[in-house]
Amino acid sequence: IVRLKIAEVITDGDVLDILSNDTNSSIVASIALNPHTSSTTLSKLSNHDVWFVRRNVATNLNTPISTLSVLVKDNNEQVRIAAKESLKLIETK
Repeated sequence: IVRLKIAEVITDGDVLDILSNDTNSSIVASIALNPHTSSTTLSKLSNHDVWFVRRNVATNLNTPISTLSVLVKDNNEQVRIAAKESLKLIETK
C-alpha cells in the first residue's frame, strides 16, 4: 500500500521510472496515470503485459502521439478506445 500511495503522488521522474519496474501491476498502473511520468517511461509501459497499465498509458497526457498510434491497434478494446479518445483530444487542441 505504501508503494501504491507513493506512485500516486511522487513528482520525481527518475523515481517514477524506477517504480515503473515494480512487479505489482497496480503500482505500475498508478505510475502510468501519474502526470509527472516521462514520455520515455510511458512509451516503455505501453508494452506492459497487463491491459489496464496500457489503458492508463493511453490516458496520460504525456504519452507521445507515436505511442498512442500504436495503442489504437492494441488487442484490448479498452486500450484502443482510450488511445483513440486521447488522439482526438490532441487533434482538437
